Amino acid sequence: MKQFKITIKTNQNKYKVVIGKNLINNFLKILNNNSINFNKCLLVIDNKVPNEFIKKINFALKKKKIFKYFFNPNEKNKNQKTSDLIIKILLYQIN
Repeated sequence: MKQFKITIKTNQNKYKVVIGKNLINNFLKILNNNSINFNKCLLVIDNKVPNEFIKKINFALKKKKIFKYFFNPNEKNKNQKTSDLIIKILLYQIN
């Protein structure tokens, strides 16, 4: 499994992004190897992602409380309204 990690730096923080093939099949391993621990999460999912991939992520996260937001990945939906909706989900449904 060949993976690459890049570090994203912002004014307030920095974080790593993992890029590579077969990441979904190794999702839990990637979380563990990077010491990523959480109890709840929000998955923001492109409507065109095959259901088999979503099932694999659900299985990897079976001990976690998972919330899902499905969206159409077009330019029309890349806006403040969509961002606000995701933030609302994070604030009111996950908290």
